[in-house]
Order: sequence, then C-alpha cells, then structure tokens
Amino acid sequence: MARAQEIPWKIGDDIDWDCAARNADTNAPEPMTGWSVASQVRDGETGALIASLTVTWTNQANGEYNLKTATSGWPRKKLRWDIQYTDPAGVVASTETKILDMQDDVTEP
Repeated sequence: MARAQEIPWKIGDDIDWDCAARNADTNAPEPMTGWSVASQVRDGETGALIASLTVTWTNQANGEYNLKTATSGWPRKKLRWDIQYTDPAGVVASTETKILDMQDDVTEP
C-alpha cells in the first residue's frame, strides 16, 4: 500500500485552493453538472472532524471549483483530508486521502 502524500501547511494560513475534476484517461475537463462535492479534514489519530471545507463552483460545466477554510487554531499534527464526489445518480467516489502536516508559522503578525 502506498503512503499518502504529505502536504506541509502552516497553522493560520488559509486554505484557498482552485480545483478541477479531470478525466482519468484523457485529462480533459470533466463536466460536473448535477454533481456535488464535499471535503473534510479530520484528526489523523482520532478521526475527529477538524473542518468541512467550503466548496464553491467556479465553472461546473468544466468541473472547476474552489475549496476554502481558515486553519487558525488547528492542532500541530498530521491531519487527513480528501474530496468526495457524488454524481447525479447518487454514486459516491472519493479522492486518495492526503495528509496535511500542520506546522507552526515562523512569521507572526
């Protein structure tokens, strides 16, 4: 089993990621009209919910959306994160789980 990709992230830095669903075979934009998207971050040890990311469609016909959340107050530890897609028929599929390696910020306001 492959290790989950780790993404280092600073506590207090907002997550504001533009995302796009792509066809696995052609890498072409995947139309997502009628689909829903959800994304959560959970404690890697306990599974406790840390945050549900806000999903905003930017171009649903091309599968483009934005994920956003603040990370102020998050614990300094490894957290699990993924994205879940639900098609119009109710079929659910999730991305691979990624690890957010939450680290202290060096520069403080």
